[in-house]
Amino acid sequence: MATPDFKTLLHADIHSAPRDNGKISVLCTRPGFGARVYPQSLQFCPETGVEQDRWRTDGWLKSPDGTPDPQIQVAVIGKRLLDCVWGGPDDDAPYPGDTMVVDMDFDSAHLPAGTRLRAGSVLLEVSETYNDGCTKWKVRYGEDAFKFVRAPETMSRRPRGMFCRILTKGTVSIGDRLSRAD
Repeated sequence: MATPDFKTLLHADIHSAPRDNGKISVLCTRPGFGARVYPQSLQFCPETGVEQDRWRTDGWLKSPDGTPDPQIQVAVIGKRLLDCVWGGPDDDAPYPGDTMVVDMDFDSAHLPAGTRLRAGSVLLEVSETYNDGCTKWKVRYGEDAFKFVRAPETMSRRPRGMFCRILTKGTVSIGDRLSRAD
């Protein structure tokens, strides 16, 4: 896969995505390190997280009491960025592991932390925790992709996507829409 021109990508593609009502095209759960399952629908629960996902046992961010931090229960990545860095299931680079792929603009100007979103029958809340891409992002997709999602001038636009907390139990399916709930 060719290395995308990230400056062009930022202005010409990613942020021309819909600002609301984005279509969910992929769902993923991570039952173990490096493992990915792509179901047609997933169950979400505020207490246990996403069905079959390792957040509950291996979440990288912990609350002060040592329990998994609910601010990172759900990771959402924009379809347009993913299409630029990942070539699909036949690509040698693994899928990053985000719970949902959505064609939507996640700019914090219109989706600030605390914004409530509806996906299927689930109510989510946009997290304050910024998704800046981990070291695995850099290894899998390259230095340019890593710098792009961490650039100070683009951070408010959330180019890597966003984290959400689950507020209500329910189901999300491929084809559902992610939209503002307020």
